[in-house]
Order: sequence, then C-alpha cells, then structure tokens
Amino acid sequence: MAKATSDWVDVIKLVRSALFEKRPFVVNDTAERNQVQKCLDVIQKSIRITSLTSMKERLETIARQLALKLKIGPKGELFIFTEMFLVEIQLNIETGQVQDVKISHQADPVVSCPEITKALNNSDFIEFTKHLDELSSLYQLNVSDK
Repeated sequence: MAKATSDWVDVIKLVRSALFEKRPFVVNDTAERNQVQKCLDVIQKSIRITSLTSMKERLETIARQLALKLKIGPKGELFIFTEMFLVEIQLNIETGQVQDVKISHQADPVVSCPEITKALNNSDFIEFTKHLDELSSLYQLNVSDK
C-alpha cells in the first residue's frame, strides 16, 4: 500500500512539473498541430476570466480563431483589426476588467460601443464573437457587392 501511495505522489509531482515547465511544444504534422490547437482552444474556453492575463489570452484566442490581427498596446489596451476596421479594447491593468471598447471603420471617427464592453465584462465571449463576425461579414458583403 505504501508503494502505491508513493507512486501516485511521484506521478503528481511529474504532472505538476510538466504543467509549469515553460518549454516550447513542437508539433511537426499540420493535422496534429490543428488538433492540439483545438484542444487548447477548448481548455481556454473553460478558464474563468479573473485577471488581465486571462482576458488577454481569451481575446488572443478569439482573434486567431476569426483570422483577425491582434496587437497589444503599452497601456493595457488590445487592438483587434483588419484592413477595414479596428476594435480597441481598453483594459484595467490591475483587474483585467474592460473599461471601454471603441470601434473605428477606416477613416470614420472612433465610436464607443457599450454593448461590447458589457458583453466582455460579463464574460459573454459568444456575444463578443458575434459582434466581430458581423463586422467582418459587413466588409465581406461590401467587397462582393462591387
């Protein structure tokens, strides 16, 4: 019985060390890489947003999934953008709470968007994703109409 307990203790130590080890994960096969990315996305969706880091990671994941570009600013703001629009997300550096979300369409003035701010503060990332999808589809429709 003592040996079985010590085996579990060793396994737990190995798992913990593997989880906290910062080592690049290399997958050479594209299919495997996609499968690993899908698994990481599922894990990311299940993590509660409790800090600036977790909010940034979730927004990075959403931007990548929607094939949008993301840039992190020096003051805790994030920019999700394409050539046609820009979404600026201003975050509180201490809490990770969203202070404001602003949208800019090409040369148009910047407009605050309280609906997206509320969705992000409520951790409603499905609603946030819908807003980004609508922005993207708006410009795809404009391109196909020409």
